[in-house]
Amino acid sequence: MFLAQQLAATTLRNVAENPRLAIQISHPLDHRTVQLKGQVVASVEAAEADRGFVEQYVSELAAVVDQIGMPFDRVNRMAHWPAAAITVRVAEVFLQTPGPGAGTPLGGRAP
Repeated sequence: MFLAQQLAATTLRNVAENPRLAIQISHPLDHRTVQLKGQVVASVEAAEADRGFVEQYVSELAAVVDQIGMPFDRVNRMAHWPAAAITVRVAEVFLQTPGPGAGTPLGGRAP
């Protein structure tokens, strides 16, 4: 997971004290959502080699949310570099898409 260092100070302090972490991932167009729970195993400054990946992700996110009214340029300008790289050992995955089954452990493929 990559976090903009400019915005991540509190999160980085928290995982240094308690390495248990939950991450929620949602697709804005259809609200398909999963939650990952696990343990932080490393937290370092992201390498310059990761920058292209992070920038591409932000650009792709901007293109998706532009479809629902958040201007592409606004999202693409979000602070994202330099970044912290957090490695998480995922132990549990839960369905969090709103509706029946939200909160249940996810087995197999995401719906």
